[in-house]
Amino acid sequence: MNKKGQDVGKDDYTYINDSKSWIDALGYCQTHHQTLAHILNATAHKYITKMLQDKEITDGVWIGLERSMLFACSPWLWTGGPYVEYASWHQEYAKDPGSKFCGKLLKEKPNRYSCFSVSNSQSL
Repeated sequence: MNKKGQDVGKDDYTYINDSKSWIDALGYCQTHHQTLAHILNATAHKYITKMLQDKEITDGVWIGLERSMLFACSPWLWTGGPYVEYASWHQEYAKDPGSKFCGKLLKEKPNRYSCFSVSNSQSL
């Protein structure tokens, strides 16, 4: 998924159904669009949830969550930008934080997607 503008609307996000690692998905979005999705508030989160509700997504979708691999407790950032102030984290997102440097949205139940931290080598 990528974010193409600052305001949430029908043309701001694009779902790309292609299995890639986080770094490959980021590169694809930077080449063809702008970047992976930044979910800066509840409105954007609701919009993305609605957009994804009819899709068959089993392993989640990449979003623009990242943190430095240099320090064990690095803060979460949105790609190329601000610190994460809003995130609908799953209750267990911080398990094994030392090996998880990027983020995805995963459907927990109907109409509910939560943020998870994952390894950047995983493909979705």
